[in-house]
Amino acid sequence: IYISHRLNEVFQIADRVVVLRDGHMISERDIQEVDRSTLVHDMVGRNVTETFPEHSRHPGEVVLRVENLSGNGIQGVSFDLRKGEILGLAGLVGSVSYGRPAEPLPGRRSGTPRSDDGRYK
Repeated sequence: IYISHRLNEVFQIADRVVVLRDGHMISERDIQEVDRSTLVHDMVGRNVTETFPEHSRHPGEVVLRVENLSGNGIQGVSFDLRKGEILGLAGLVGSVSYGRPAEPLPGRRSGTPRSDDGRYK
């Protein structure tokens, strides 16, 4: 028994393929009798015409704008954060001081952060 979503491997090593979905057996076939699109259809329950379909995006209004942020080893960083977006900031452990919620951009030396009402909170 080999359980996988890696279809290339399934086609390389399997003699028979069984598709289970939502606790039910959907299909059971010899591997020579099935192609990739049929197997994917059995797995997801519909035809998949695009692996990564385009999604229409309607960005919300700007809720935070940062212009030319510099300090703590960064220089000239600018971005807009829009309503509905999630912003993640990452760095090396110990590279910034944590635990100061009133200062979301620790060590800021220069730059202009503005919220949707024009003020930095």
